[in-house]
Amino acid sequence: MIVTKNDKILDAVVKTYSDTISVSMDDFDQGSIHVSGTDATPGVKTFTDTDVSAAANTVTIAAHGFFTGLKVVTTTSGTAPGNLPAGTYYLIVVSSSVIKFATSLANAKAGTAVDISNAGGVGDTQTITPAALGTCTFDLYASNDGTNYVALSVGSGNMVSGTNYLLPILDKFYKYIRLSYTIPAGALTINATLYGKQYRS
Repeated sequence: MIVTKNDKILDAVVKTYSDTISVSMDDFDQGSIHVSGTDATPGVKTFTDTDVSAAANTVTIAAHGFFTGLKVVTTTSGTAPGNLPAGTYYLIVVSSSVIKFATSLANAKAGTAVDISNAGGVGDTQTITPAALGTCTFDLYASNDGTNYVALSVGSGNMVSGTNYLLPILDKFYKYIRLSYTIPAGALTINATLYGKQYRS
């Protein structure tokens, strides 16, 4: 990804786990990156046995608002679906109304779902509660060759929902920027924009 002055690196992108965004700065001199995050953790949802497809290992919940990789805790009012006891899971989003469950974040990202053996107790309610937004951190790195990056101390810290951060790029000779972020739980809508002072002549 190549960016120039005032380009958006991340434009209201919802993230549910750690990742790294690397960009190349084209004809860029000195400037800064503005980063902001807003809590986007979805609300609690419920389902019953009629919403479960053991054959497809899926659960149908209209307009669930979940994201793949979202950490959740499930509870039951009676008997949980087979192989899906109350506990902690990570979601796999099949569509806006269909989800699967995974036993780890790695499995969720790989699409490896829990093998549901039955739909659970008739009429019993299963509750899905997304984990609250954890302490999110971000780090800014810079490079001249796109391979060897150095950490910029100005770009490291905790991200508080609703707060804007200004990360100066102090060395005008940097050609590559890498923004890493860690989201241990919940979901965060991240915006990141590169602002340049001037182009090189």
